[in-house]
Amino acid sequence: MALIDIRRSMLVDALDQIVARGSRVMANHLFGDLKQFFNFAIAREWVDIHPLAGLTKERIGGRQKERERIRTDDLLITN
Repeated sequence: MALIDIRRSMLVDALDQIVARGSRVMANHLFGDLKQFFNFAIAREWVDIHPLAGLTKERIGGRQKERERIRTDDLLITN
């Protein structure tokens, strides 16, 4: 398959499958990587249209909740 044949629906379907198996964070990371790749492809004139333009992580995997960190004395010591 040529790069110009890739459509938004193909990418969204693949990301939806990742979300469906419970890997929302992975879907968001992959989405970010794909957006960066297609920005590069446009800059190189490999494609004319960004298939993921206008989509956000919130619409793909949902908003990621912040992880709770427990601060320890070791983390507070600066070098």
